Amino acid sequence: MFDHFRSHYGIIIQWPPNISDLNNFIAFLSLKGCASSTIRTYISAIGNRCKMLNFTDTTKSFIVKKMLIGLTRLDKRTDIRMPITVDILKKLLNSVSFVCHSEFEIAIFSLAFFGFFRIGELVVSSINRHGHALQSNNIHFLEQINSLEIFIPHSKTDQSGRGSVLLIPATYLPICAVKAVKSFMNIRPPYFGTFFCHLSGQPVSIYQFNCVLRKCLNFAQIDSKLYKSHSLRIGAATTCSILGVDENKIAELGQNLFYN
Repeated sequence: MFDHFRSHYGIIIQWPPNISDLNNFIAFLSLKGCASSTIRTYISAIGNRCKMLNFTDTTKSFIVKKMLIGLTRLDKRTDIRMPITVDILKKLLNSVSFVCHSEFEIAIFSLAFFGFFRIGELVVSSINRHGHALQSNNIHFLEQINSLEIFIPHSKTDQSGRGSVLLIPATYLPICAVKAVKSFMNIRPPYFGTFFCHLSGQPVSIYQFNCVLRKCLNFAQIDSKLYKSHSLRIGAATTCSILGVDENKIAELGQNLFYN
């Protein structure tokens, strides 16, 4: 993004970048409507590249820091994403058969909720970028305890890539991640690779999942502007809190740590 900005405005692409170029880039992103958190991420990436190239990190200059602080103070955005509760999840699952013909949605909805997953941990970011999506050899059904055992090789909270194991037991309720995933396993094509895939073997993408989620919400007459894929994770945490689960335990579940 920074190189594209510099090329577009005829700025020489050099490392380390000039402080004035960084300031103009920050102003450019702000005028584009980028959130302060997004701008901080871009500047952090530029600073990291400076360090990798063994150059002076110009992103740490006084004025760049002050511009980022000012952006944060001016950014009055609020997170409007609402939690997908158990009741809403039931409506979504009942809507699936009316809005699409594939078989993976019920399993993804259920697994994302009961496993506190970020959607990017389950499906590919795009058809050409598989990222850290769940793989076919990462998930196993433990028949003796009627549970799913999921190995998570990478996550947002596991930057070292040590991996963790998540155990999801059956609920014996109408909504059950174990039951949903088992049903999907029975019809999943015998392809090695991304676990959630179409019958053709093509991996399910975040874009495709979001489209189905939006259709299901609209079919259930729920405002799709207020609910996104992350609402499943938010809803899981909210439900646990309502049920009286300890905050530290909820935090562990949200980090995809081993539990039973």
